[in-house]
Amino acid sequence: MVSATVDQLRDPSALFGVLRKEPVEILDINKRREAVLVSPSFYDRALDALEYLEDVRDAVSARKEPGLISHEQLMASLGI
Repeated sequence: MVSATVDQLRDPSALFGVLRKEPVEILDINKRREAVLVSPSFYDRALDALEYLEDVRDAVSARKEPGLISHEQLMASLGI
């Protein structure tokens, strides 16, 4: 991960090229991380991964629920 200071944000055009390849962490004057800049595609992939993880957790939780019904019962309850 590339690091940049808050002062370097005054001319962010230099950071845009780097963002296409990897995230950029923004450091304060004490070299502590204040923010992380990512490309739109990285952000979208991260959101997709989080949504997928949520779906997996929901599926695991649903499997633990009692009261399984057969395929035939499901079809009948749906009127199919």
